Amino acid sequence: MPLVKKVFIENYAVWGIWQIDENIDQLHEFLATLGVSYSCLHIQAVEKRKESLAARALAHVLARDIQLNTGKIVLDRWGSPCWECATAALSLSHTRGFAAAFIHCSATSCGIDIERPTPRLLKVATRVFSPQELAWADNRIEQLTVLWCAKEALYKWYKVGHLDFRTHIAVHLQDHPIRGLVHHLQPHLQYVYSEPLVVAYCWL
Repeated sequence: MPLVKKVFIENYAVWGIWQIDENIDQLHEFLATLGVSYSCLHIQAVEKRKESLAARALAHVLARDIQLNTGKIVLDRWGSPCWECATAALSLSHTRGFAAAFIHCSATSCGIDIERPTPRLLKVATRVFSPQELAWADNRIEQLTVLWCAKEALYKWYKVGHLDFRTHIAVHLQDHPIRGLVHHLQPHLQYVYSEPLVVAYCWL
């Protein structure tokens, strides 16, 4: 299991990135060693199923590192992953070849997103980013990816759906540190560039 990054936030939280080298059978075997199993058969695409399993495996590894008794990962009433037993907040993300997980023991909610910078964001930029955000990004793919990851993380943190990325979620990257707002609520928000990924995570 190639854990390529693990970051602790004081004594309360940890997030990490896993490079997925395993196949689905190997992931099931690894999860079995941790005492849990997930079918993920509802996910039709094999690669997406593998990424989902890897994100769950990583979450259990990180939980073990902070001695958190969790149970399985289930879905809450908003359809977001959460622990069956633990009170800690949980968020998962995955993209081609990588999975990420974020656990926060004192926050009521948290969110994480990982993405590979891609020119595809140029096609949707005007629909999901405000004029101010677009001006900051200036059509630069890495900056657009930071905006996208930050908004995805904020969306996961807020949980309640029906959010318009362009108007309901605001990201201020010209500020130091980065600021993110959802309906005027402002959680803690951070981002890093960890080759070849952009990672954004937030909590409150």
